[in-house]
Amino acid sequence: MAESMQGLKRTMRCGEVSEEMIGKSVTLMGWVAKCRNKGGIVFVDLRDRTGIIQIVTESEGADERWGSLKSESAIAVVGTVQKRGGAVNPNLKTGTIEVVPETLRILSTSETPPFLIQDGIDTREDLRLKYRYLDLRFPFIGRIPGHRDAEPYRQHAGGRAGLPGSEPGSSGLLLRAAAEPAALKAASDVLGL
Repeated sequence: MAESMQGLKRTMRCGEVSEEMIGKSVTLMGWVAKCRNKGGIVFVDLRDRTGIIQIVTESEGADERWGSLKSESAIAVVGTVQKRGGAVNPNLKTGTIEVVPETLRILSTSETPPFLIQDGIDTREDLRLKYRYLDLRFPFIGRIPGHRDAEPYRQHAGGRAGLPGSEPGSSGLLLRAAAEPAALKAASDVLGL
């Protein structure tokens, strides 16, 4: 069952959390990339367009919903940043820290996706075309140069405009690249740019 975002405001994105924030409370929103229950401790990798951060909770005495989260469900977490107690992940920008949650809100549950949302996954072309909206969640989308073309529109919207596939909790415009320069010109005329 989906819960309301009322009263929640994202303090930062997943990839923006750093070691300087240890001990501080953060509110994060994104998609569940992975959920692992390792005998009393639940690890959730929370992903948005900026990166991945690990959420760690003990399943004893914790909200039982943590263990039942599915991949690609949209969640909001309020928690405290701490240094990782276990193995550090040098492949992640946030690999030295984790978030210990105080509050979980499930914004939207997801059925199991037809293919994994990860870089380097080979998937049949017809399947990707059928579920092409899932491609917008792939990490490489943010690295496509054409997406920087929308920067003037984001600035005009006060930084509230999102990228295609904007993550949960985003407000503002959902922009996509126009097929023709004339469409970009028309959009800039409407926005007064």
